Amino acid sequence: MKSHLISGLYAITPQTENTDFLVEKIEILLSLGVNLFQYRNKISSFDKKKEQVGLISKVIRSKGGIFIVNDSIELAKQCNADGVHLGRYDAELKYARESLSKFAIIGASCYNQIDLALEAYQNRADYVAFGSFFNSTTKPSASKANLRVIKLFKDQVNMPVVGIGGINIENAESVIRAGADSIAISGGLFNSPNLEKAVITFIKLIRKNKS
Repeated sequence: MKSHLISGLYAITPQTENTDFLVEKIEILLSLGVNLFQYRNKISSFDKKKEQVGLISKVIRSKGGIFIVNDSIELAKQCNADGVHLGRYDAELKYARESLSKFAIIGASCYNQIDLALEAYQNRADYVAFGSFFNSTTKPSASKANLRVIKLFKDQVNMPVVGIGGINIENAESVIRAGADSIAISGGLFNSPNLEKAVITFIKLIRKNKS
């Protein structure tokens, strides 16, 4: 398992048909020290997704980064991704572990529910994600989670926690202080008018609150 790799900045790709845009931004993020990525796309055809993950996987792996695919075990296998991230209604975690290798990173969305996170732990997930903590343009209808859920879970289980949902420069510090090992960000990176400045600021916040 590679759960120790789930830390710091976790870049989530936006949903877009523009593969060149994704590759360009990912190359910049890699050059700035971001090593953890998740491909998320619920709007494109399977063929388009297959094209995108194939290219993105090569770029990330060539730089030693970690690449996780959202939702699809099949896509993760086809592009030789490092793992998969599954929601409540996606494939079962046990099936994901059986389908991928024992070394694959498997993450689970747990929203605001500790019981789901504890179940994910029992089913050999490598990390859990709580959120949405703030209003998110990526998932505007997502249920809100209280930051206290992170500590409540960590008091019971030693497992990496990812904070997700509307995290930006202004509120990221509160999520890190609440105990999140990693903060997942999409628009705050890919839509930033100054990507380099955004990454530097996020990394400084993480280091300040983890030291």
